[in-house]
Amino acid sequence: MDISLRDDIVRPLVFVLADMAALCASFLVAGGLVLLFSQFAQGRDYGDLLTDPAMTHPGEVTAVAAALMVWFWRKGHYTQRQPFWMEANQVLAGCLLALLCGGFLQFALKQVFSRLWLVDTWMLAVPAVLTMRWLGRRGLDVLGLWRVPTLVVGSPDRIAEAEALLAVEPNLGFQVVARSGFEDLAAENPQGWRQACARHGARMVVLAAQEAEMVRYRDAISNLALEGLPFLCVQSLSGLPVQSLRPVHLVGHDVLLLMETGRQDASARMVKAVFDWVVALLLTLLLLPLLLGLAWAVSRDGGPVFYGDKRIGRHGRRFDCLKFRTMTPDAERALADFLDRDPAARAEWDATRKLRDDPRITPVGRVMRSRSLDELPQLLNVLKGDMSLVGPRPVPVGEAGIYGPELLYYHQGKPGITGLWQVSGRNTLDYAHRVHLNTWYLKNWSLWLDILILIKTIPALLLRKGAY
Repeated sequence: MDISLRDDIVRPLVFVLADMAALCASFLVAGGLVLLFSQFAQGRDYGDLLTDPAMTHPGEVTAVAAALMVWFWRKGHYTQRQPFWMEANQVLAGCLLALLCGGFLQFALKQVFSRLWLVDTWMLAVPAVLTMRWLGRRGLDVLGLWRVPTLVVGSPDRIAEAEALLAVEPNLGFQVVARSGFEDLAAENPQGWRQACARHGARMVVLAAQEAEMVRYRDAISNLALEGLPFLCVQSLSGLPVQSLRPVHLVGHDVLLLMETGRQDASARMVKAVFDWVVALLLTLLLLPLLLGLAWAVSRDGGPVFYGDKRIGRHGRRFDCLKFRTMTPDAERALADFLDRDPAARAEWDATRKLRDDPRITPVGRVMRSRSLDELPQLLNVLKGDMSLVGPRPVPVGEAGIYGPELLYYHQGKPGITGLWQVSGRNTLDYAHRVHLNTWYLKNWSLWLDILILIKTIPALLLRKGAY
């Protein structure tokens, strides 16, 4: 199959059809739910429901769905590759906008249609669209139509960084097939970029160079755009917040300005606080039977039910981070004795502050830790205002010195029950990487990021990803 035909027609067509199927399925499932609700809760006859005008005039839903798909096209969902976090954000925003537009059309056109059906349709559309697109990518991958062979060009350290970034985002589908420095590339392929890509079987170029290299090889890089090859430029911002930066172009200059659009203000913190409190209250009420059952199981050995560990919160204030007790009463002495006897365990403890075979943990505690159930009492910390649902892990008082200057970032926000490092590998990550993820979250916080982390926490717990 011709490459241009595959890229320009086949892949967009697959995702258009995937979205159409997802929106149709959402509409039909939502209608089924409304019919069941009306039949069983309101006692209406099924035959009468099918002839009810409120159930049989979904014209505005169809119009809004078509407009939504046009909006997705304009956002590049069918023609460009996007990271999952960005794609999911825009799908949610689009479906919420569609819900508002659908309601407005009902009012403006005075159409009769079930409001419950309308709301259910667009709420179900979010997971349906994301699921169908995932299936579409999997199908294209099986057929060999998804992955793009990629040539990475630059300095060795930046090439390794670029490869790691591409590996953690399968939504992009870039498969590195070759690596090269600028000098080696010029020596091997003096005729240009297309020859270099043909030599390595690549169809895309990733530039992973230091700024000095970008200046030094400016003419060669300019030829990359001249030859019309797709390319991706990877640049490090050295710890700056990336989500609040806005690209600015200046006419006549080959320079991209990244402008800071503002960090968290008082209104953003208020939104986060209200979101935390409302969700924590609902979760506490929903999980109350489980909380009572776990409390009973912990209390059976005669020890206290809860354990409050001193942690550092916002502005450096110390508080008791609540957990169900998972250790024996003489936990600290047992740990010290164990580390003195086992040098390997000592090295593991120094690197991660955790142990795979911790002698202090009770049988009930081990089960709770495997699913992070011991941390459920921290919902009370959220209701008290000491913690957030999502945030960096609360720093133990005794470990504050390990964080160095990064500790100042921890003082800017409340610690969280879950966070970016928990959904990125948890205990498979070393301590330095864990600190980096926590500080990245604090620099780049948004309410949408919190929602995504909460969603990703569910499979992380169910699959026990990185847990011990």
